[in-house]
Amino acid sequence: GIEGEDPASWDFCPYLILGLDRPLAFERDKEVPADFKVQVLSSYRKLALKFHPDRFPNDEAKLATFLKIKKASQILTNRVAKQKYDLILEKQAHKAERVAGHGEERQRFVNDLLQ
Repeated sequence: GIEGEDPASWDFCPYLILGLDRPLAFERDKEVPADFKVQVLSSYRKLALKFHPDRFPNDEAKLATFLKIKKASQILTNRVAKQKYDLILEKQAHKAERVAGHGEERQRFVNDLLQ
């Protein structure tokens, strides 16, 4: 199931697909909060109605979007899958912070050279 999949293979961000905010902090070994599940399912229902294949039987693009919406809701309501994805987000955030820090150091170095 979804728990065994590699989150790096997902070609979309489940939070963005469902229009939800990404977590500010990564919480290990915790259940998905009930209020967050409600947000996920509410967003899923609205979007599923908009892109459901029964409404657009011959539209492959809408079907692809519907499948991403469905998978996003499965990911974000499953503790293991959500934690795996959130860990990737946490690593990306740390990497971005390090890169930004190197950019500032480089700029200071260049400024010092030019003075």
